[in-house]
Amino acid sequence: MNQVDPIVKVDTLFVVNTKSKVLNYILNKNVFKLEKDDYWFTLNPFINFETAKSSGYVGSSWVNTRGFIANGAIGKTLAFTSTFRENQAVYNDFREGVIQNLALTPGFGVIPGQGSPKKFKGNGHDWGYVTAIASYSPSKHFNLQIGTDKNFFGDGYRS
Repeated sequence: MNQVDPIVKVDTLFVVNTKSKVLNYILNKNVFKLEKDDYWFTLNPFINFETAKSSGYVGSSWVNTRGFIANGAIGKTLAFTSTFRENQAVYNDFREGVIQNLALTPGFGVIPGQGSPKKFKGNGHDWGYVTAIASYSPSKHFNLQIGTDKNFFGDGYRS
């Protein structure tokens, strides 16, 4: 964030303009925010629901995700982010075949990019996903990160 903040505040990039006070609070405000001169901390819920219907397959697919996102910084050099997500999903399309082909043991697949799920309501999957990253910037040219997430070197996804 420290590379973007001097140009534009990151918080303003994702603002949804609405005249409703309730929607404005839900979409644009932090549920919990603690801010002092030399540190800040935010905590927000994470909610996502997806549904899809693929031609050639019977039934619809859906994913239901709930969790929270915590962010913070101490001074100008140390920052952190952490997420916890609990997911349930039913895949009635090609994804179910991929999950079962990646099975480590019969009947227990792997959801690509997510992890190993438990069974949920017969044909569904239930799994958690946790990330945590600490970032240290000793100067404006160096940033060191440590944590668990989808990490990469460089500026791009495939770098």
